[in-house]
Amino acid sequence: MQIQTLPADDPSESISRQMLDMMGSMSQQGYYRFSRSVAWEPAVNIQEDENHLYLCVELAGLIRDEIFVEVVDRKLRIRGERSIPHPPGHEQPSCVMHMEINSGPFERIIKLPDRADLSDIHAALEAGFLWIIVSKKTD
Repeated sequence: MQIQTLPADDPSESISRQMLDMMGSMSQQGYYRFSRSVAWEPAVNIQEDENHLYLCVELAGLIRDEIFVEVVDRKLRIRGERSIPHPPGHEQPSCVMHMEINSGPFERIIKLPDRADLSDIHAALEAGFLWIIVSKKTD
């Protein structure tokens, strides 16, 4: 990034200041329309103990039937689609002012280690977290 210092009597300084003021005003008063995300990956935590791997996938706002989990070639695939959340009792607001919550289709692929027992995998959705428990192979 290049920073340029202009003398006080430079006419472009006035224009620059006016543009900054205008942009600041627009950002305070403006409302922006957002489109759905093209694709997103949910956050994942992975933990383990002696007998299991525990995968915690953050999927707030979804119900069990909206989440698909499969294992192919030692890869755990989690996918689905999340709608834009709306205020209770309102189908859709006319304008979104700020949006940070991902929506639209999602997919997360996690390669499982060789010690994972692919025949013993369980999943449960609790309080917006999908918990996937994978047993480890016994030696």
